[in-house]
Amino acid sequence: IEHFPRNIEKLADVAIAKSLDLVGLTDISGRYVCEIYRPLTSQTGDRYSIEQGDTSTVLTRKEDGKKLVFARSLEVLSNDAHVLVVGTSANILGARPLEAVIDETYEKGGKAIADHPCYTIKLGKGMGEERVRKFRKQGKLIALEENANIAKFLEVIGHYNKKAFNLAEELDMPIIANCDGNTANDMGRMHTSYELKDNTSAQSWYGSIIFLLENT
Repeated sequence: IEHFPRNIEKLADVAIAKSLDLVGLTDISGRYVCEIYRPLTSQTGDRYSIEQGDTSTVLTRKEDGKKLVFARSLEVLSNDAHVLVVGTSANILGARPLEAVIDETYEKGGKAIADHPCYTIKLGKGMGEERVRKFRKQGKLIALEENANIAKFLEVIGHYNKKAFNLAEELDMPIIANCDGNTANDMGRMHTSYELKDNTSAQSWYGSIIFLLENT
């Protein structure tokens, strides 16, 4: 979710109530990393214990031991299109060519996901089928995204999610569902289920999911 509430414990309570295990906290172009992601330790009260890593933070609710992982991601607004960056703590800035954004993402240890790839309207534009094929062939794109806001408002006129699904099927690559939310209540309105090994620690969930996407 983007622009999430500052009360992290409340956010965790809502996510757990919705049976979510991992929630992505998405910064826009890396501009808000210092303000939002890093101070999670100072935003919890006394109901959760916290274990914070570079790209994911595990909250454990003391009353029942239930765990929730907050994972850091970036929606980078390049000159050409939006791209979702995962798996890195680096600030990948936008306002430059898409190829430069993706190249730096991989140089800094991250991975790229095509954000609403078939969306054609200028505000929030996806990278389009041609660029998806290009970066996939280069090994620099691990998945496509299906977007809840598009499903709610624009799917009837544009069929953008359907086009993304068909493109993923054609290229034999994963597609993830994204709530693209701005409030706690938006969480889970679209989500993706993953099967991980039973002994996978919560701190490893995020990395394990990225590995699954990259190797599917």
